[in-house]
Amino acid sequence: MYEVVATRPGVAQDVVEVRSMVLGQRERGVLRIRMLASTINPSDLVTIAGAYRSRTSFPFVGGFEGVGEVVAADPGTSLVEGTRVIPIRRAGCWSELRDVPESDCVPVPEYL
Repeated sequence: MYEVVATRPGVAQDVVEVRSMVLGQRERGVLRIRMLASTINPSDLVTIAGAYRSRTSFPFVGGFEGVGEVVAADPGTSLVEGTRVIPIRRAGCWSELRDVPESDCVPVPEYL
């Protein structure tokens, strides 16, 4: 599994690299999502450039927008395995897998 990481603030082409990732045990109430698609947009590039240093820690996994599929969920949750979702409120879409609280996932209808 891989993720795209900005190692330090700067111009994306100079500070971004692909790294192997390791996910620990998934916490209760958190969905594990396999990302299917993500954008590269100005908010990602501005953040990587260091515009929000007071609230951005490096290394930083970018990607504020994307869509993924739930691959692991707790029994009884409303978003079950196979549900397509948009994870909101935080970066991290530039990773193959990510853990996101269920409350931060918006289901995507199959027809979209």
